[in-house]
Amino acid sequence: MYHQEPFIKIFTEDRADYIEALNKTEELENISIFRDFICRQQIKFYKAEIKKFKRKDKGFSLLF
Repeated sequence: MYHQEPFIKIFTEDRADYIEALNKTEELENISIFRDFICRQQIKFYKAEIKKFKRKDKGFSLLF
C-alpha cells in the first residue's frame, strides 16, 4: 500500500507453488526465489486486469 499498489494476489491455482517458493527460500536462504514467484504472480494479476479492461469496451451498451 506504500506505493499505492494493490496487495499481492496469490492465485488459488498457484497456492502449492507459493508454499514451495516459501520453503525453498527458507531452505536455500535465497530470497530471490520468493521474489521471483511474487513477481510472476503480480504480472499474472496485471495481465488479468488488462484483459478485463479490454473486454469491458466490447459488446452492446446503452450508455451514451
